Amino acid sequence: MRNLLLAIALLALCAVPAAAESCREKCESQSSSCLSGAGDDQKRSECDTTRNSCNFVCGSDDGGGTSGPPRPTQFGAIAYSPSTGGRGYTYNYNARATAENDAVAYCRKDSGDAGDCRVAVWFYNACGALARASDGSWGAEIGYSRSIAQGLALATCTHYGGKDCRIISWACAGV
Repeated sequence: MRNLLLAIALLALCAVPAAAESCREKCESQSSSCLSGAGDDQKRSECDTTRNSCNFVCGSDDGGGTSGPPRPTQFGAIAYSPSTGGRGYTYNYNARATAENDAVAYCRKDSGDAGDCRVAVWFYNACGALARASDGSWGAEIGYSRSIAQGLALATCTHYGGKDCRIISWACAGV
């Protein structure tokens, strides 16, 4: 129910974009603010839902409307093994499940078959990034460009306690 209310709020937020701030800028701001809370997997999942709802609501251009023919939806994912630092990524897949499954498979291969590879972030018609600190803190985020995704991933890593966060993986799909 909370996710439904969040999606409705995002729709209202982006329905009439202000002249100085595009729908996507509002969504980036909203997804950044969702991090202010508990640092658990449920909170990360809620933030993921927020980001992807924004992408759906805002569409494929800066203003939330359509400009030309719609782009096909392209999915990507980044998987991560906290125990080994292994990672795997995918981009430009036609289905979310396939992108996620392959990212996890690449992570397992990169981590020596670690059993804790999991999808850190998935995205469509956007970019994703994964940042990690030397103490094991990490964060993964999406953005509508590589630089936005990387900046948000670094901020999330820092939010979860990282002091020296750096980008260790990124990918873009459909952009």
